[in-house]
Amino acid sequence: DIVNYSIKDESMEPEILIGQRVIVLKRNYIFNEKDIYLILSPYGEMIRRLKKISFESVKLIASNKKCNNEIFLLDDIQIIGKVKRESNINFCLFIK
Repeated sequence: DIVNYSIKDESMEPEILIGQRVIVLKRNYIFNEKDIYLILSPYGEMIRRLKKISFESVKLIASNKKCNNEIFLLDDIQIIGKVKRESNINFCLFIK
């Protein structure tokens, strides 16, 4: 599945800007701490890097130094997919 997603906050600036569109791969990705992911947390959707802290928890890492990094239990978040940084698509594409 592929989703075209519009960035809603400044947490990943200067890498990814507010309003920029990215492609999110919802399947068949290999976890890598250098990659960026679309995550559903108790606070809503977030774009962050993930760092495994333990078997039970991860740290959500923002590129923007003004934003806080947060630690969550894996049970409290859902990893929606891996972000591909560029999208020239002007519409939302959902493949099921």
